[in-house]
Amino acid sequence: MMKLPININDILTAGVIEWERLEFKAGWNPVKVMRTMTAFANDFQARHEEEMELMTLAANIPFDDRMNHRADLKDLDLGLIRSYLQQVDSDLFDDAAKMDFSQLCRQMNIIDGPDEVIYPKNVGMMFFNDHPCDFFPQTQIDVVHFPDGPGADTFSEMIFKGPLHIMLKNALTHIKSMVIEEKVVKYPDRPEASRFFNYPFAAIEESLCNAVYHRSYEIREPIEVRILPDRVSILSFPGPDRSISDHNIREFHFLSRRYRNRRVGEFLKELDMTEGRGTGIPKILRALQDNGSPLPKLVTDNDRTYFLSEFPIHSAFTQQSTSENFGKLRDTSEKKFNQTLMLLKEQPTLTISQLAEKLNISSRAVEMQIRYLKKEGFLIRIGSRRKGQWEVTQGAR
Repeated sequence: MMKLPININDILTAGVIEWERLEFKAGWNPVKVMRTMTAFANDFQARHEEEMELMTLAANIPFDDRMNHRADLKDLDLGLIRSYLQQVDSDLFDDAAKMDFSQLCRQMNIIDGPDEVIYPKNVGMMFFNDHPCDFFPQTQIDVVHFPDGPGADTFSEMIFKGPLHIMLKNALTHIKSMVIEEKVVKYPDRPEASRFFNYPFAAIEESLCNAVYHRSYEIREPIEVRILPDRVSILSFPGPDRSISDHNIREFHFLSRRYRNRRVGEFLKELDMTEGRGTGIPKILRALQDNGSPLPKLVTDNDRTYFLSEFPIHSAFTQQSTSENFGKLRDTSEKKFNQTLMLLKEQPTLTISQLAEKLNISSRAVEMQIRYLKKEGFLIRIGSRRKGQWEVTQGAR
């Protein structure tokens, strides 16, 4: 192939003038190999701002709307698609079973490319593949309970994976059943009682939905929800768009000119899981105000690498009541410890990673469990790290 005696920088700065036009036509070849061909047309002179805009427009197809070249049409699940169409009451639901699958996917705009070589879009893989974390590592929500605070030895962890809307729904269901508590205060001078929640679920729900909507699926970090005795925090990566100033963040004014993951937002909006248009923060503030809860703390760094939302517990929940609220979380931790001991008793050569897989928790969580069980005398390591095995003591229940 003949090499062109030019480069892109020279063209943008009008450093050269096109001296020949090359055109190759060899017919369509569906093999996944780039075979041709560049033809440069008229010269132009661009200012620096125009250069940057042109480069951005050329390269900045939103990640969720890009084709995924690691995936195939068969990686999209018709059952998940039909379930979604039924949930949103789409007219496509009745036609989906008899329609050509690629035509259905094109109508939903979750695939791209010519019929000979079709690729799913990233947004399609996020919602309509059973294991999107295989394509977008760390696409998960980690809910970590610290009933005695982050410095204590005991904690429990639940990891939620799967299609985005199902992952989000399951995590929210867990939080609602395991975390949210109601307190009823009765008064002697009037029949009406006051009702408070430790955290208004609507605020936690909106914040977690926003994290799923606005996180980057190119960054290999999960969304982490921490349940502490006095607060709930939600951490995601990266931080808010730079079009939102630090002052606006402090004032809870989130009106971005650019939205990350617009396609993800569209699907979540159809499922009534988010609204878009900058309504998330006002909705959170209303829920907190209606419950009499403190304002949240919204934190990011100068480089906008992360975004942390912290929700302090309602003042009506004393330390004593907080301990009662977290009693069932301790029970969850104890169950995990018992499961770990039972597994190691049956299979004493299990590794940390194998335990993590069987318990559906992270390797870090297993290591902390092992450290605690050894400290309490329930577990002994016999032999080396590589060739040894575990022994569950008689003191373990």
